[in-house]
Amino acid sequence: MGNHEDYCITAWEEDQDAKSFLGIRPKTKTQKEWEVYGGKQTLESFEVDRPKDIPEVYIEWMKKLHYYVERDNYIIVHAGMNFEADDPFEDKYSMIWIREFDVIQEKIGNKKIIHGHVPVNLEFIDMAVNTPDSKYIDLDNGVYFSNRAGYGNLIALELNSMEYVVQSLMDEISYGKFL
Repeated sequence: MGNHEDYCITAWEEDQDAKSFLGIRPKTKTQKEWEVYGGKQTLESFEVDRPKDIPEVYIEWMKKLHYYVERDNYIIVHAGMNFEADDPFEDKYSMIWIREFDVIQEKIGNKKIIHGHVPVNLEFIDMAVNTPDSKYIDLDNGVYFSNRAGYGNLIALELNSMEYVVQSLMDEISYGKFL
């Protein structure tokens, strides 16, 4: 589960309950915010104008997503974890929204965090993947960044071999403020 899914679910739920006035149903505050961060493209991909018109099966699927996945040596999480909390596994908000954190590996079974949410350049990703004592690996390369050296790719990491694949953006996109 990430912040974009959380936004989508919240926008969908709020739009279900939204009241109309004279047949006009204004966008909720959440929908307006969500549309700035990919919601507009999500609505277009479903060929709908309102979050409430996204088929419920997709919303239910998103609601079932895990906030983190634990593997032998890794915790895989969207944004990161709140290590100021006694139990970082309890702070779900931070798992989808946190931008800065200092890993305390003892609180997570001496595992390494693998996350995204905060774009970093390819050089940083390579360093993190290839540094055995790194406490975390950020795999977000800002796929939505265009014309920015070292950014704009989708990254996949194979955990057994620690080899990663870089896929450049294949579609034309426009996110307005990021160009």
